[in-house]
Amino acid sequence: MTIIAGYLATPEGEAAIRRAGEEAILRGRPLVVVDLDSERVLVDERSLPADVEAVRQQVVDAGLEFHIASPTVLDPDDAIIRTAQRRDADLIVIGLRQRSAVGTVLFGSNAQNVVLHADCPVLVVKAPQ
Repeated sequence: MTIIAGYLATPEGEAAIRRAGEEAILRGRPLVVVDLDSERVLVDERSLPADVEAVRQQVVDAGLEFHIASPTVLDPDDAIIRTAQRRDADLIVIGLRQRSAVGTVLFGSNAQNVVLHADCPVLVVKAPQ
């Protein structure tokens, strides 16, 4: 059982990974970060962005495992869902960006697909204002 975090180098992605780290420590579960940036791949833990490294250090200091998962599919929602299924996830944590007045009626399509199709609970967080 693991905690899965979808990560992009955005304020929403940073909020998601921070909360996922907190949940991993709280639940005593490993954290798996799904790198959703198709331009950059986090292939190992030696080249992590500062926000990811800070969470990795907290998780490892708590005696828990931390892993990076590179997607095997191009769709971010599919990558998160498949990783969660393979890792028997307890929880998925994703970030959600604030949308316009019209857009607030619906999640972004990727977030909506994760929420609707995941086999485990999904925690949706937003970046601090």
